[in-house]
Amino acid sequence: MRLDGLARVDVPEIDREAFREAIINAFCHRDYRDPDEVRIAIFPDRIEVRNPGRLMEGVTLRTLKTAKVSRRRNPLIADLLRRIHLIEAWGRGIPLILEKAPHARFSEIAGVFITEFPRPQAARNSVTKFQPRFDAKGPVTAPVSDYVGRLLYLLGQREPLGNEDIRSAFELKSRRRLRETYIGPALSAGLIQYTVPDKPNSRLQKYRLTEKSREFAATMNPPANLEF
Repeated sequence: MRLDGLARVDVPEIDREAFREAIINAFCHRDYRDPDEVRIAIFPDRIEVRNPGRLMEGVTLRTLKTAKVSRRRNPLIADLLRRIHLIEAWGRGIPLILEKAPHARFSEIAGVFITEFPRPQAARNSVTKFQPRFDAKGPVTAPVSDYVGRLLYLLGQREPLGNEDIRSAFELKSRRRLRETYIGPALSAGLIQYTVPDKPNSRLQKYRLTEKSREFAATMNPPANLEF
């Protein structure tokens, strides 16, 4: 909000055109084979538009911002949205979002594509820090390793996740590194737990946050160096 003379003028926290485009893109490009839904998640420091579905083959997060060619996962839906003037031109969505909201970020976590809009004023007022420490007899209070923090953030976005989901999200080639730097320390600290506790080596094994870490993870800011 600002004042223009004596009149109040509402200034949106996030550009309306960019936010609208992110929602349209989510419904246009989501994977409708996935039973999950398009979701809007509101956090103290950001708002996320999430849609199920990985990037199309040949498109990466690095090329997404500069790609000149649009690939349509759902041609019939895309054609309908264009006929009712919700889509102006193919390949215009991401450039429009970045034009109107230059600080928007894109990520892909466990098969979910996320468009993130920072909330600058909320972030300035927030005292939440990324790195936590876990005390087995109390709440999360001070630093753990970056790796464990990244895992907590990931599971806070979508849980439960299996080893391959987590390895893919962090683009890790080594299963040993995943076990020794992410999963092992988090299990030892009691920050995550098995979904199949009586069979730790089960091929169906996944991980989820514990009660003490879940509330904290929901308020975590994404680490600046986290890329999916």
